[in-house]
Amino acid sequence: MDPSAPANKGDLAELGNDLRGEMHGIRDDLRGEMHGIRDELRGEMHGIRDELRGEMRALEQRLHFTIADSANRVIGVMSAELGRQLATWTSTIMDNVTDRIRGADDRYRDLPGRVSQLEARVDRLEGEGDD
Repeated sequence: MDPSAPANKGDLAELGNDLRGEMHGIRDDLRGEMHGIRDELRGEMHGIRDELRGEMRALEQRLHFTIADSANRVIGVMSAELGRQLATWTSTIMDNVTDRIRGADDRYRDLPGRVSQLEARVDRLEGEGDD
């Protein structure tokens, strides 16, 4: 085909076919490139996903340790406070029991003397009855 000669229908048809062929080739090349880029992006996305999963697992473990540590500290504080309260309550109860026993002892403190007096009277009465 002479570039200086006017184009005829056949030449134009041939040129159109050539251009279509080149365009199909370019399209196929672009598709191949796009598939390659897509596959590359997929690989990178999987890598990022795996990294994020690892980070999330590490954060989850740190969170569990932090929660467990905090819970242990709270339990320790509560246990100490409960121990103090139990000691106070125990002391109060023991004081109350001691006061009650002391009250009972006070009521009967003179009992040995009264029993001795009763025994002496019984002895006297028995002695008078022997007469």
